[in-house]
Amino acid sequence: MNIPRPTPIQGPYATPNAPIFRYVLLNQDEGQAVTDFLPKLADSLNESLAILARFHGISASVRAGSSPTDRQAGEVAMNVRKSVQTDPQGALGWHQVTNGVPDIELPMDTMSGLTGDDNSLDVVASHEADETSIDPGANQLVDNGNGKVSAMEDCDRVEDVIFPTSNGLNASNFLLKSAWIPGAAGPYDYCNALSAQLDANGQVTMTPGGYDIEATAPTDETDVTPSKLGQTDLAFRVRRAHPFEGGRAARKAHPLSRTSRRLKNLGLVYGYPPGVMRALAVLRRELLK
Repeated sequence: MNIPRPTPIQGPYATPNAPIFRYVLLNQDEGQAVTDFLPKLADSLNESLAILARFHGISASVRAGSSPTDRQAGEVAMNVRKSVQTDPQGALGWHQVTNGVPDIELPMDTMSGLTGDDNSLDVVASHEADETSIDPGANQLVDNGNGKVSAMEDCDRVEDVIFPTSNGLNASNFLLKSAWIPGAAGPYDYCNALSAQLDANGQVTMTPGGYDIEATAPTDETDVTPSKLGQTDLAFRVRRAHPFEGGRAARKAHPLSRTSRRLKNLGLVYGYPPGVMRALAVLRRELLK
């Protein structure tokens, strides 16, 4: 879903002077067309990340690397590849952490092209850079106030809504902080596509092509003091079933997809029936005594 460029909203944060996140676009094994495209993509990403910064208090910069290995110290690699064998067909892109360092994978074999729609390289790169800037560890959760917690994925719920940047490329819509503060007034996303935080059934709102990574909110939160350090602390969380079947939702649910791997990083347990979950909860409480 492509919409006209929104009327700029002045976010609450002034952009810091020095970049906190420094990204480099690296063409790992694609042809000259991708190499020629990367400087234009870097310009578009710098513009969209500057918009993100006004609402989330981050700062970021992007440059196009001159070779596959042109990654300077402290930079987050955005690797453009023909394909990634360890990821299934259909995964558009993902951000991950390897040995404590975030990076982004952008396999071209699952995308529609360099630009043109929400499945193209410019939008997928924008999506992943936004989310890495908000949650570089890919492990933060927020309480929705409805008995569920959501992964702090800033673009997923509105990922089919895109807006143009000044050089003609497109960027991904993203959530504002108000989307994650229970009871807060809108707007809830940059393009103002969401009209409420929760729908009539108490579920977080999302656009028709969006999705959310959710888990049951913990009910046994406790303060942990140094005397308890070293004891086993088990976390059991379950992702809800996604309401959409086929297409993008099926790709997201694949065990090796970016979403599934993110859930694994969070320590989520799939498919356990309620009885087993209750038993695990009892075990967790006993271990924490």
